[in-house]
Amino acid sequence: MKVLAFVEFRPEDFQKVAEKFRLVQAERQKGSEKFPKLVFPPHVFSGEFKIVVIFEDPTEEQLNNLMIHYLPVLTFNFVPLTDYANFVEQYIKVKK
Repeated sequence: MKVLAFVEFRPEDFQKVAEKFRLVQAERQKGSEKFPKLVFPPHVFSGEFKIVVIFEDPTEEQLNNLMIHYLPVLTFNFVPLTDYANFVEQYIKVKK
């Protein structure tokens, strides 16, 4: 399952966020699985201090690691994404 994350931060925390982001990137480059795997890397909303990112099959531990790492400068809102084709197939099976 993929997870969509909406992330927000205050403009005055930008430097802190950038530094923490670089640390997460370095962990990922080392092959660490401490943080969730990216499917859609972080993208910023133009003119706002909001980010959207999509993770591939994150564990609860990985999401917690991410939130703990960025505390208290980022807030996260996670939304699980369901593959629509799979959903329709399951729906048809259940409704028989």
